[in-house]
Amino acid sequence: MKILITGDYYSELLELRLLTYPSIILKKCTKNLEKLIDLLEPDFIFICEENYTKRIEKTEYHTTLITNKKTEKENCLTCFVNPIDETTTNKCTIMENAIDVIIEYAFDKKIGNYDFINPGVMSSENQTRLNLNLEKNILKYKCVPELVNTDAYDKDYTKKVNIYMPTYYRFEKTKRSIESIQELVARSNYDVKVYIGDNNTKLPEMHDWLKQFNTHFSDTNLGKSGLVNLLHRGARNCDYIFSIDSDMYSNEDVNILDYMIEILEVEFNIGVVSSNQYDLPQHWFNSHIKVMEGRNYKLGDSKTNVGIAGGCLCMKTVDFEKIGMYKENHDIYTGDDGILMLNIKKKLGKRSVVSMDYGLVHPKSMDEEEDNYQKWKNDSWNRDNLKFMDEKFKGKNKTGFYD
Repeated sequence: MKILITGDYYSELLELRLLTYPSIILKKCTKNLEKLIDLLEPDFIFICEENYTKRIEKTEYHTTLITNKKTEKENCLTCFVNPIDETTTNKCTIMENAIDVIIEYAFDKKIGNYDFINPGVMSSENQTRLNLNLEKNILKYKCVPELVNTDAYDKDYTKKVNIYMPTYYRFEKTKRSIESIQELVARSNYDVKVYIGDNNTKLPEMHDWLKQFNTHFSDTNLGKSGLVNLLHRGARNCDYIFSIDSDMYSNEDVNILDYMIEILEVEFNIGVVSSNQYDLPQHWFNSHIKVMEGRNYKLGDSKTNVGIAGGCLCMKTVDFEKIGMYKENHDIYTGDDGILMLNIKKKLGKRSVVSMDYGLVHPKSMDEEEDNYQKWKNDSWNRDNLKFMDEKFKGKNKTGFYD
């Protein structure tokens, strides 16, 4: 993905937000902007006020204009901003909040004129609140009121999070995992709901125990991809989704669920966050993943999105649905999470990362039967390896190990 940022007005903030994309071209105040666009053929153009021309307005490439002057342009995204200063307490833009939304609008290829300021008057008396009825301040622009300083009013919106947990035999591990996740849910700052589905486990005791969670019992083994997709289709609308394997559990005080959501909130160009894994880690740190510092986060980053395991992963719902959710019917085991992360890069141009600071325990085998199950999975990987990267991949695992 090629992104052209030009102009001094907020260009550095844009550059910071978009820094981890593979192709970033930053040219400030260039005099030959039209020629540069023709040469580079960028996917997205961000113009920071002074270099805007009619020639660019008519370009075939999506253009975003960020300006502090009220102006209406055609065939582009125009974002009016008014930076806060020490003397301004009304009609201001909190750019740290606004910039990610501007980028999101651009990547969605929206056009039109948007007013990124507080449309009301922020009073310093008593408790400051928004007056959303002052239409005279909105003019012909579509106002984006959520971009004002969140400290200025009471925010009564809670983001919804759905957790999908497919279960398959290994009863004791499943109990520990679900109880651990439920404990994290109980102390989350979000509205979290857990959806459990079982892949045709033939253990009466496990079946009876799972009934208390309103579990969906599949009469065939759909694999993780098929069951997670099924649960999502029948679930409530939400802002974020988690896919968590039913053997993983927490042994840390930090709420890893909230922490992973926080990373997605701050790091705009990340498509999926996978938790770190303890005991039996599956991430490919020595070959594909490089540990790097994000904005206040230590992240495991893969340039190709290969080598990052699932286990416990979090995505924005809109991104999960844009890529078509999990791919189904390719193999009962191999490639579920790998294909998901390849599609995140291919279809969204976003990164897949590992949260290095905190994680979940991915426990080792507990008995001989599970040793054989692990061997079955390892044999599948040794046979198929990265063949799932081929869109036509069809694995040999038609049924699961315990089926």
